[in-house]
Amino acid sequence: MKILQRTPELLVLADSGADPRMVGVFCLVIGTVFIFVGWSNAHALSFVVIGAIAALGGIALLLLPGRVTAAFDRTRRTLVITRRSLFRAPAQEEVDFSKIADVVAEPGGMQDRTATWRVTILLKDGARLPLTSIYTSSLAHREAAAAAREFLGLPSPPEPVDALPVRAISAAAQRTSPVMLGCMTVFLMVFVAVGGRLVFVEWHRLNAARPMPATVLSTTVESIRGSKGGYTYRPVVTFRYEMNGHVYLGTHVTPISESRSGQWAYNLVARYPVGSTVTAWVDPLDPGDAYLLHEWSFLPLIFVAFPGLVLIFVWGAAISERRRHRSAAAAVAPRAQAT
Repeated sequence: MKILQRTPELLVLADSGADPRMVGVFCLVIGTVFIFVGWSNAHALSFVVIGAIAALGGIALLLLPGRVTAAFDRTRRTLVITRRSLFRAPAQEEVDFSKIADVVAEPGGMQDRTATWRVTILLKDGARLPLTSIYTSSLAHREAAAAAREFLGLPSPPEPVDALPVRAISAAAQRTSPVMLGCMTVFLMVFVAVGGRLVFVEWHRLNAARPMPATVLSTTVESIRGSKGGYTYRPVVTFRYEMNGHVYLGTHVTPISESRSGQWAYNLVARYPVGSTVTAWVDPLDPGDAYLLHEWSFLPLIFVAFPGLVLIFVWGAAISERRRHRSAAAAVAPRAQAT
């Protein structure tokens, strides 16, 4: 909830639902990756289920949060709350200033010592009107509540953060350990580097290879046992081709070695009947390096995209946390010096 407009006669607070939508995008990406991995590998139904749950949750967070505006009109002495969402018509609620007892940044608890809030209107009859259903750690909620209280001429109660000394808030900004952040960055960058290398190798082979006629000699599917007991399957097609007067044998179907589900492997092998003439793609600089399927694979891209998105999310959260604590420290400093 942020201050959208502030004049002597009008104060407008607004929340666009951007925070839950960012989480929704993250959940949707993770869910899609899990579904793809589970669908591409045998005995990985759990990955598909987990991915589907994460993806559905992400879609819900993308679609369900609506836009909320709260307009405090001093001329009419009325608060107008407007709620808009994708699946419902805009709804308005009017509250007379005389019925408002307070406007507070309602705390939602502490997670890893990071408080969360939402702006709530307290009425004199004891009723509560939360402007949003979701708590977030943005200090904008507290600033919006303070602005509304000042606009209504209500006394400002002491806020929990004000009781903290400046040094405690400054120390809070360091709770995201640089060592932990660095280790996580290195860990994710390893995956990015592996994925980047695979992308480069695949790009090189797709661009360097030249088509050559080849004859299929035999086909089979290899089963590969995973570390957790499951199996993946790799298509193997033995084919013969000639280049520069020399005869070569190849076994690779894809530009890079891949193993996925049994259905994928057997369907791929079925495209190359024994005895048929097919097109082999050969590297002129390395005639012994050849493959049959001249197509991009998405697996190397996942190794780059997934950890890359996680890395962006982690660093964005860390930077946002530092900024929040710096803002809190700046707000507390004048009071601490005065005392």
